[in-house]
Amino acid sequence: MPKIYKPGKVAVVLQGRHAGKKVVVIKQHDEGNKEHGFPYVIAAGIERYPLKVTRAMGAKKLARRSKIKPFIKVINYNHLFPTRYALELEGLKGVVSNDTFKEVSQREEARKAVKKLFEERYQSGKNRWFFTPLRVCIMSADTDLSSSKGGGRSAYVAAKPRARDIIQAYILPTMSAVHQVTCSAPVNIAVIKYWGKRDTRLILPTNDSLSVTLDQDHLRTVTTARADPSFNKDANGVIHDRLWLNGVEEEIKKGGRLDACLRELRRLRAEREASSPELPPLSQWSLHLASENNFPTAAGLASSASGFAALAVTVAELYGLNHMLSHSQLSMIARRGSGSACRSLFGGFVAWEMGHKADGSDSHAVPVAAREHWPDLHVLICVVNDGKKGTSSTSGMQRTVETSPLLQHRIQHVVPERMRLMNEAIQTRNFTQFTDLTTADSNNFHACCLDTAPPIFYMNDTSRAIVHVVEELNRSRREVGQEPIAAYTFDAGPNAVLYVREKDMDTVLRVVRHYFPGASFDDPFKLLCKDASDTLPSQLPPTFKKDIVPVQPKDAVRRLIHTRVGDGPRVLETGLGSESLLGDDGMPIRTK
Repeated sequence: MPKIYKPGKVAVVLQGRHAGKKVVVIKQHDEGNKEHGFPYVIAAGIERYPLKVTRAMGAKKLARRSKIKPFIKVINYNHLFPTRYALELEGLKGVVSNDTFKEVSQREEARKAVKKLFEERYQSGKNRWFFTPLRVCIMSADTDLSSSKGGGRSAYVAAKPRARDIIQAYILPTMSAVHQVTCSAPVNIAVIKYWGKRDTRLILPTNDSLSVTLDQDHLRTVTTARADPSFNKDANGVIHDRLWLNGVEEEIKKGGRLDACLRELRRLRAEREASSPELPPLSQWSLHLASENNFPTAAGLASSASGFAALAVTVAELYGLNHMLSHSQLSMIARRGSGSACRSLFGGFVAWEMGHKADGSDSHAVPVAAREHWPDLHVLICVVNDGKKGTSSTSGMQRTVETSPLLQHRIQHVVPERMRLMNEAIQTRNFTQFTDLTTADSNNFHACCLDTAPPIFYMNDTSRAIVHVVEELNRSRREVGQEPIAAYTFDAGPNAVLYVREKDMDTVLRVVRHYFPGASFDDPFKLLCKDASDTLPSQLPPTFKKDIVPVQPKDAVRRLIHTRVGDGPRVLETGLGSESLLGDDGMPIRTK
């Protein structure tokens, strides 16, 4: 009997009341023992899976629907079908042993411990594929399996006498053949800007930078990656990867940024395969990649950052590299696609250390503080223009490096001290210091753009009107002894990002809606009542100059997005499922 069952191996039960259920092996006995004269495993599985949840559900309902009913069992090798998947056992080791089954009380205690571990793993977002029931076509014994449609995902497995035959002949070959992962990655907005490269090929920056990661519930990129031997190679038999961005196929240029990321990930996968020949040769198969943003692309909202971060995380997960690479190491791969993408590998507050080595091995992202460190820091994004920028960040920053004396002063004298002070402001949650540094650095960055030859204009009249309003709000509050209310920053585009504490967001939102009427707003935190007007709030300081700017034309600001500090990348799904952007045939579900 080949030794295929090891602790952590995931299998599917083929017979009995748990037929069709996934289990994870806790301990294997290849030769059996006195009590069991056959090879067997001690396994833990899920008898009742968690139910589907939505964002609209309350905390109690979410908790109720996230409960799991596990089982622990001794299972004959002949009653299992192994899969290619494995589950990290961390807390499961030692929970269940042969002695567990001798006493009912011991068995019940072990089951409770397994239940707690499973629910913690599920709620953390890890290994979601394990907590999703297998879904197959329920068919009679004389069904022609080869002609069945739907890829085996139309109904749940039932504990029928034919369950073993259905799983062995139809479902497991299909499941094992699909090498696919879906992940998401967040947007990050820099408060100390990166602008300029000392190496354009490796994307090594001229200065350190620091950003805030935004909540993926409101802004994110989702990417699905699949490797398959059936995907076409080019005429010369060379791997031909394909990418669809928001439903439109994009060319993957040889030697380009995307190609650089994929080549490095494929190289690392090939090393794994060389050391573990039993692994499927994913590095030799072409990839199909589908990526979608839930916000405008190339409009100055850091879509390239979340996009390349999602791609790096998804392909690394597909290739089984995430347990080998730290987030900082993976950030160096994402950096090859887009510099700021490295900061989207972490949640909360993140620094990108420029490094000094020529090969870029010390230029990576590091966490500064977790999202939970400053929970009341919220963000209001004013989308002024959701079209593509006239000057891309890539070409703009190189022009600035080549022609701006002001940028050289910024690199050498301004940024190092600001990085130190910003880190201090975040650690102490000093909002006044955070505001002053954020707005000053945004203004200095755009001054460098204007100092470029020819000058680069990313901000427009509406952008400058937003600056005037926020500056006046902060000035009037300081005049009466209050802290500033908002920090503004602009990346390479006209859209404003305002950092505001949660308690002040209602005031800032009403002021913005007064001066920039007509903007669409989803109100995810339910700040506005149904009859909310666009009049200025009464609690503004008496010295606030209401005529600081005229009320702007309707739709000068097209959309308002209210979000907060968020977490890092998420693994949404392994294999086929509801989150996938690719269909059963490996082609994008949505195209334009």
